[in-house]
Amino acid sequence: MGHSLQSASLRIDVQGTTILQETRLSLRDKMIKHKQLILNGLIDYPLRKEDEARRFLNELVKIIGMKAIIEPMAKYVKAPGNRGMTAAILIETSHIAFHIWDEEDPAKIRFDLYTCGNLDVGIVVDYLNRHLIFHEYPQWFLLDRQDSNVLVIEKNAFGVGINWKPHA
Repeated sequence: MGHSLQSASLRIDVQGTTILQETRLSLRDKMIKHKQLILNGLIDYPLRKEDEARRFLNELVKIIGMKAIIEPMAKYVKAPGNRGMTAAILIETSHIAFHIWDEEDPAKIRFDLYTCGNLDVGIVVDYLNRHLIFHEYPQWFLLDRQDSNVLVIEKNAFGVGINWKPHA
């Protein structure tokens, strides 16, 4: 689509020097994205405290440049066979939710992030790994709901930009 929109000019003053930048965005860049990240994995450091899970979600929202519309909810479930942390947060562009089953070692995680905005999967997967430590590289899927395309990215097909290290 050859159409373009002109955004407002941006002026930045850096030590007395004014820089003028004009940005043009295509109509496609302004469209809603509809991306969903679904991650299934094994982790070595499961979250077990509700306040830790809420902090974890708040920090993730900030790191990926989203905006929370409510405070995160977290509850440790004690039911046998389903024991572990369940947590969720609503963001302007949709939601982030996960459940961690911690009865076994390593623990299991199922993570879901849906957004109508841009999403850098590498940042999300790296954040999860830094806090929860993947026992092995997780299986994850990036779904593009707008174009009805499903992009599936697996362990041996993706790894660039993710600082994942196997746990010995």
